[in-house]
Amino acid sequence: MTATPSHHLHQERLRSALSVAEELGLPLYRLHSWESLYPVFATHQGEDGQSYYDAHAVEVVRHIARLLYQEGAKSHEIISCLRQDGVIKTEKPAESQRLSKEDSFQNHGLSRHDVTSLTERLKQLEQENKQLGEQLEAFGQIALSLKTLEDENELLRQKQEAAQSRDEYERQSYEASKRALEEDNAALHDTIEQLKRELAGHKAHMQVQESEHTAALVALREELARSRAECKSLRDAEQKRQTTHEAETRAGEERQTLLENERHRLVQKFEQSVLLMQTLEDENVRLKRSLKEGEAMRQEQVRLTERVQALESANATLKAERSSLQQALSARDEEHHAVGQKQAGIQQFLQELQGELYQLKQLITE
Repeated sequence: MTATPSHHLHQERLRSALSVAEELGLPLYRLHSWESLYPVFATHQGEDGQSYYDAHAVEVVRHIARLLYQEGAKSHEIISCLRQDGVIKTEKPAESQRLSKEDSFQNHGLSRHDVTSLTERLKQLEQENKQLGEQLEAFGQIALSLKTLEDENELLRQKQEAAQSRDEYERQSYEASKRALEEDNAALHDTIEQLKRELAGHKAHMQVQESEHTAALVALREELARSRAECKSLRDAEQKRQTTHEAETRAGEERQTLLENERHRLVQKFEQSVLLMQTLEDENVRLKRSLKEGEAMRQEQVRLTERVQALESANATLKAERSSLQQALSARDEEHHAVGQKQAGIQQFLQELQGELYQLKQLITE
């Protein structure tokens, strides 16, 4: 239920519905729907037209959010859960209320009959109040469903507007397609008329061609008769040619026999040539082997020649040394005996070298 705004309210102790909704993470319309769905907390209407919540209302709303979104309570169980948790006060039992009301009525000078009738009327009013409470709770659920339906209706309206714009675009596309089809239809009609004219001309042309084909057919029949006569003459010529061919075939067979004999003779000559070629190849291998041996001997001769040249160079060196020794002998008489021995050794070495040189020359000559 909603209380009338008062200037005596302490604004600093009240909170706006928007701040409470932000604290609980709820949309503002959901919080307003709880005001009618669960009429167990009071809100205050401010001068700015907004709803304000006192501390008790904020506590009740927190419990409602916890019961719905954390504990999974049903909507019709919220009020009873709030009473069990002590968030809202529990009503007095009906009997105690009735007795207290009877006492108050008696204090005001009413008779027992009046009190009984008033009590029954009070019971009826309580039943009606209970029914109204249930209806109010149902109306709260209906209001919540109505809000959901309004949101869905807004979404459907947006979709309808989008569909209308799409239908308008499709209608324009249809009009454009219709105009294009009409233009194509007109062009097709012109094409059909042109084809009809061409067909008439084609029929006339076909008639002319048919007459020409008839004349050509007559000419072809005459040509066929001439061809048959020529074919008969060609058949006779073919028979003559076949007779001639048989004679030529017999002559060819005789020539083939002669050629076969000649081929046999050539095969024999070829076999003899193969044998001769094998003999020549063996001789070639033997000559290659001899050439390799001659090459080895030539290399040995070159080596001996180089050795002779080295010996001749050594001989020249020894001759030069001998002349130097002879000069030294004339200069050194005191060493004559030693030089004589050395000269004898050198002469012996020269004789050996000359003998070896003579042998090498003989070997080279051989």
